[in-house]
Amino acid sequence: MQRLAGIDLWDEIYRPGLSVPVFYMPGNQWRFGLIPSVEIAGATGAEAGESLSYGTALMAAYAITPSLTLGLGGGVFERLGQTEGYLFPVVDWKIGDQLQLTNPFEAGPVGPAGLELTYRPNENWVLGLGGAYRSYRFRLDDSSTVADGIGQVDFWAPFARVGRRIGKHLLLELNGGATIDGKIIIEDRNARHIGETGYDTAPFFGLTLQAKF
Repeated sequence: MQRLAGIDLWDEIYRPGLSVPVFYMPGNQWRFGLIPSVEIAGATGAEAGESLSYGTALMAAYAITPSLTLGLGGGVFERLGQTEGYLFPVVDWKIGDQLQLTNPFEAGPVGPAGLELTYRPNENWVLGLGGAYRSYRFRLDDSSTVADGIGQVDFWAPFARVGRRIGKHLLLELNGGATIDGKIIIEDRNARHIGETGYDTAPFFGLTLQAKF
C-alpha cells in the first residue's frame, strides 16, 4: 500500500450540490421520506462533467408512542465510478418539552443522517450537539500528479450548533465542529486504488439560513 504524505495533488476542492428532501405522512403513525441529491465534486481545474455524483436516500419510520418514532433508512449513490449503498437508523425521540434526539435531516454542518441532541429553551432559540460519519469523493484535474484521478475523504464529524429564529419564517444558525480520524484515499481515473494516508484533526465552521413557509 503506497503512502501519499508529501505529494501535492490539489489546491482547493469545490462541492456544490442540490438536495430536495420530500416527506410524506399518510396518518398519525407512519412517516416516509425521499431525499434525492446531486453533487459536482472536484479539485480546482477538474471538469464538471467528470465530477458528478448522484443518488437518493429512502426512509420509513413508525411512531411507537407520541414521543418516540423509530425506523430505518437506506441510500444508493453513484460516486465517480463507484456505486455504494448504506443503511442508517431513523430516530425522533422527544425526551421532554425542550429536549429531542433526532437525525439532522435538514441543512446542517454535516448533512443528513447522523444523530443530534437538541435543546430548545424557548421558541426562538435552538442548541444542538451531534455527530456523523462522512465520506465523499472528488475528481482531480488533468494536470495533477494523478491526472483525472479520484480522491476520497473519510472522517467522523462531531459538531455543535446554535440557532436563532428571525421572524416567522427564517432561522439563522452558527455551527462548528471537527473532522477526526480522517483518511484520504487516491485512485486513478479508472477508480483503481493507488494509495492512502491519514490526516490531522481539522476544525470546521458554517453559517446556515433556513426558510420555512
